[in-house]
Amino acid sequence: MTTKIQSKNLLSVIIILLLFFQVSCVYFNTFYNAEKYFKEAEDIRLKNEDKSLPVSGETSYTKVIEKCEVVIEKYKDTKYYQPALFLSGQAHFHKEEYNYAENKMYKLNIIGDFEYKQKAEFWLALIKWKKGTPLLAIEKLRKLLDNNPVNIQSSLIYLHIADIYIELKDISSALSNLEMAAKTSNDYKE
Repeated sequence: MTTKIQSKNLLSVIIILLLFFQVSCVYFNTFYNAEKYFKEAEDIRLKNEDKSLPVSGETSYTKVIEKCEVVIEKYKDTKYYQPALFLSGQAHFHKEEYNYAENKMYKLNIIGDFEYKQKAEFWLALIKWKKGTPLLAIEKLRKLLDNNPVNIQSSLIYLHIADIYIELKDISSALSNLEMAAKTSNDYKE
């Protein structure tokens, strides 16, 4: 009798472990696919940088958002939650869905750890720029520089500030920020 009970208990434990393993694989696989689609979309976007985003890029970003939403909705207590919010926000940004991107980044700024809070601040500044408040975007990016960003290269921040100044037709400010980008860059190719 005790062997039957032990067998049932062992079987129950094995089933529970298999279900747990299957569930953990599901959110990992879902997030992995989101990252894969994001890489595809980024490659497409960067190849067409001076043109509008092709349909294939739009489709890949949409798939990123869909996959990330699964993780965000169903797996909030996993290590993939913050990365999914971040990836989804970036995908919305590149699709020019700035309100959705802003919502994701605000949420990340509130609940995220230090790494993601800094990244969210950076993207929130870029969203401000794209939503028509370039001077506020510059102010936010400068504040980020003043706080010695750990997770974002200073050269990248200077490059975006320069882009904003170019858009504002302030060439001297753009050039000084490009010089700072060159001085702070760790990458020779940059």
